[in-house]
Amino acid sequence: LGPCSMLPPHNHPRASNMVVAISGTTHTFMINENGVPMIDEILTPMKMTIFPQGAMHMMYNMGE
Repeated sequence: LGPCSMLPPHNHPRASNMVVAISGTTHTFMINENGVPMIDEILTPMKMTIFPQGAMHMMYNMGE
């Protein structure tokens, strides 16, 4: 993601999605299909998260 950019809410109905932060800081949000509370994570370099198949998720770059 570019500086101060956002990936809008979406899902991947047929696959899981793995995101790895290479540089900067990225804030991620996820809502699973089964109704569990929203999960938010802040990714810093070399941190990762997995969005399970079908999970609604979004993220934005907190850098300038």
